[in-house]
Amino acid sequence: MQGYITGTKSWSSRALKNALGDRFDFTIENRCEGDIYNDCSKVGSFVESGKQGAPGHRSDLDKASNINKKAKSIPTTSSNEDLNCLGLSLPSECGEDRFRLIDGFQTEILEEINKNIVEMKRKKKFQPIQNTGGSLMQLKFEMNFFSLFGATNNNNQRNLLNDRFREEVLSHVKINLGDVKINYDLVMATAIYTKNGVMKQQQPPHMDYSNERIFFSLETTRTGNNRKFREHNAIPWTGHMPITENGRYLFLWNGPGKVIPFLIPYGKMLLIRGDVVHAGGLPEGEHKGKEYDGLHLYLPNNSLDINQEFVSTKDHSGMPLKNNYKF
Repeated sequence: MQGYITGTKSWSSRALKNALGDRFDFTIENRCEGDIYNDCSKVGSFVESGKQGAPGHRSDLDKASNINKKAKSIPTTSSNEDLNCLGLSLPSECGEDRFRLIDGFQTEILEEINKNIVEMKRKKKFQPIQNTGGSLMQLKFEMNFFSLFGATNNNNQRNLLNDRFREEVLSHVKINLGDVKINYDLVMATAIYTKNGVMKQQQPPHMDYSNERIFFSLETTRTGNNRKFREHNAIPWTGHMPITENGRYLFLWNGPGKVIPFLIPYGKMLLIRGDVVHAGGLPEGEHKGKEYDGLHLYLPNNSLDINQEFVSTKDHSGMPLKNNYKF
């Protein structure tokens, strides 16, 4: 059985499930503040009013996915209200929202970053992301934001470029996640693109943080004792920002059921909380070689949150997410 290791504690899927206990069996009426995660809007469990529906009822999320699939066209949204229309907002009983679409980014800095990314692609600096058939490519910049603008050996220039990225990009994230405890000194960046605009293999549904990092407090994962659950505002987030006018696609789930492919417009960033199941890739249709270059930001609460070599493809019980999160 696969173990999840953070700090000095290793959790097996069984131990994690036992530790969480009945946390996932709460009905809306019995949920307490903090009792929200991917189970909170199961297809067939909620209708638009937020009340429980009859078994087999299809949620707005499912309906929106079918509409998009039939039309083979993806809504280009520009506001959080549009996200809500797509069914990407949790019922109010479930507490905090998990999706935020933000703007305020200057095209100048995006153009500069894109120019360097094009050069890095030419030099074949990118590596394939696992389980995508070589379709999704990535280059990890980690905390070295200066490298997003090009190579430099001048420490003063590096510091200036790092500061520029924080001022022109991270400052907007900080404003829009003002109610979330993010450690901005630990933010990491990765550049991602879709090779030749073709998906040979769809990326599996996943979360960018391990289950215990999402559910348990820092003290719990370090010691394995005092199984305290993590508060809403301490859950890590990620940011997804296109750096070309083509935008960037991301497949999103608001809970078990059908996916919604979402086109993030140029000049905006989609922020998603760590418990949002998602996947990179492209919807059906001809993309004419568009590679949809973008940045992926890890927005952690603490140093144990991030493991860039890891994505969680299983739920808290150890079941593969792909069993319940469908394309």
